[in-house]
Amino acid sequence: MSLFLFNCSATEGVFHLFKSTDRFRPLEADPEILYEEGARDFALKVARVLPEAIKTVEQRQYNHFLRPIKIYVCNSRESFRDITGRDVRALTYRGAIYISQRLHERPEWLKGYLTHELSHLLIGQHAGVFAGAKMPPWFVEGLATYVSNGGGAEDVTDTEAIQAILSGRHFVPELEGGFIFRKTASSFGLRPHMFYRQAALFVSFMKAYDEMAFKSLLWHIYRGSNFRDAFTASYSVPIKTLWNEFVVKLNQTQIQR
Repeated sequence: MSLFLFNCSATEGVFHLFKSTDRFRPLEADPEILYEEGARDFALKVARVLPEAIKTVEQRQYNHFLRPIKIYVCNSRESFRDITGRDVRALTYRGAIYISQRLHERPEWLKGYLTHELSHLLIGQHAGVFAGAKMPPWFVEGLATYVSNGGGAEDVTDTEAIQAILSGRHFVPELEGGFIFRKTASSFGLRPHMFYRQAALFVSFMKAYDEMAFKSLLWHIYRGSNFRDAFTASYSVPIKTLWNEFVVKLNQTQIQR
C-alpha cells in the first residue's frame, strides 16, 4: 500500500500517472476530499475520521504535513484499478490518497487504513515522491502499520505474528531500499498482512529501545537520507543486533504468559 511506483513496473506506473481525476467532485465539508458519483456517503465518513487520523500520524511520526491532504474516494474496484493500476483497499499515489470501493465494504477498517496511508503521505511530503525507494519495504509498511495501530494488517493479530516470528517464519530486516529487487512479503514467504504486522512489532520495538534514536532516524529520512545512512547515524547497534534483542524480548514475553 505504499508508493505505487515501487510496487509495479515502471512502465505501468508512468501510464497511470496521467489518468484524469476530472470525474471526482469535491466534498462540500472538505474540498480536498473528492468523490465519484455514488461514493459521497463514504467520503463523508472519511471527512469525519480524517482530523483524528492526521493528529495520530503527526504525533507518532514527530512531524507535520506541509500541504493540504487530497483524498480521492472511488465508487468501484474497477474505477480504483483504472486510475491506480492496483486492486487494494487504499493507496498513496501521485501525492494523494486513493480509497477503493473495497474499503466501503469494511467501514470499520477505514480509520486504520486512512491513518496507514497518511503515514506514507507525510514522509512523501517531506522527503519527496521517491522517498519509498530509499527505504526497505519492511520499514515503510511497518511504520505505517505501527502508527495506525494495525491499519492494513487487520487479518493478522499481534499474537499470530509473534508466534510466526518465534517459529522462524519471519522477514529479515535489511537496510537497503532501491527501485528494484525490493524484498516484500512474498520474498519471505509471508502474506502481506503477516509481513506488515511483524514489521510493525519490530518498528514499535525500535522506538521503545531508544526513542531518541527513533526520532533521529525519522529526522534523517524526512531530510532525504537513504535508510542505511539514517539508521547508521541514529542507532549505536547494527540492525541485526536490534532484531536479535527483539526476538529475545518476544521469547521472554511468551514465557511470562
